[in-house]
Amino acid sequence: MNLFPATATRQLSLAPLLASSILWLASPAAQAELKCANGDGSATLVDLASSVKVTPGTPIGTTLFSQTFTGIKAKCSTSTLRETATAYFVRPNLSTVLGNGLTLFVTYNGNRNSTAANISTGVTVTNNSAFLGLPSSSWQDVPLGPITLEIVKTGATGTAASGTVSANLTIANVGSTLKTSDKAGYFLRGANTIGYLAETCTVPSPASFEVPLGSTGVNGSSGFGSGVGSTSAAKDFAIALSCDTAVSGAFKVMMQLDGTPVSGLAGQGVLALTNAGAGGVAGGVGVQVLLASTSTPVTLAKPWQVGSYPTSSSLINVPFSARYYQTAATVTPGTADSSMTYTLSYQ
Repeated sequence: MNLFPATATRQLSLAPLLASSILWLASPAAQAELKCANGDGSATLVDLASSVKVTPGTPIGTTLFSQTFTGIKAKCSTSTLRETATAYFVRPNLSTVLGNGLTLFVTYNGNRNSTAANISTGVTVTNNSAFLGLPSSSWQDVPLGPITLEIVKTGATGTAASGTVSANLTIANVGSTLKTSDKAGYFLRGANTIGYLAETCTVPSPASFEVPLGSTGVNGSSGFGSGVGSTSAAKDFAIALSCDTAVSGAFKVMMQLDGTPVSGLAGQGVLALTNAGAGGVAGGVGVQVLLASTSTPVTLAKPWQVGSYPTSSSLINVPFSARYYQTAATVTPGTADSSMTYTLSYQ
């Protein structure tokens, strides 16, 4: 009968033995702490040094700065003996570091974003020199893949920076994901030198001007006055744009002409006369505007490209011509004035 207590004692002793075995098997999965340092001498990837300029007219989505860095390496070692660890590219949250309608994107191993992420470098660190107190020169090389930095306009920008932007921004650290890990930091300098300009392109004074077409005779048998669609001699003029060559990004400079068209002739660039139908105003005629470079009519209320960025020239000259256009079977004499507005935009 005394055998039963002995058997029960042996059965109860299995539980702590089993638990201790499980703990022993799980312990190797814990990640080793890494110590990492810059392996190529400089932690600064780039210094903007006032090279980035943006205006309110710069289209949203425009990349103002982009550069890819290759051949960068870190030096890493475990701070414990006989353990290994994966080195990670640790991107902090960068979504609001620039503000002012700009976002800083960092791409590593195809992961492009401005939010925080731990991205594996694919390198397992087996070096234990840090545990032995040896200098970083003896640590293991961790080659990094290409790192791309981009500054993108993602919202409205003003003519001056609002708030304080740090001069030095940490764009990534290399190390383990443990918060206590010593990491190799990489930086973008000069973020506080980004320039906020008022205008991309302007029209030198006077912005408003007149184009005198002069007096024109009417000939019922040939030339102007001979039928609908006949035209007078054209008068050349131009709109000159002064553009800031320092503005960053690649985008199109667009122009649009607006005015009151003769019904059905907006696509032919024919403007109705001011006070058409009133006494003393010519009848059966409009003013046609053409692109002088191609002699093709301007389509009213529709933008077209007149230039592009980046540009090395501060002057964009847009040549036009204007002439009278017969719009009815008969042209009656009188004053023949018309007006239009021009608008610049960027795409």
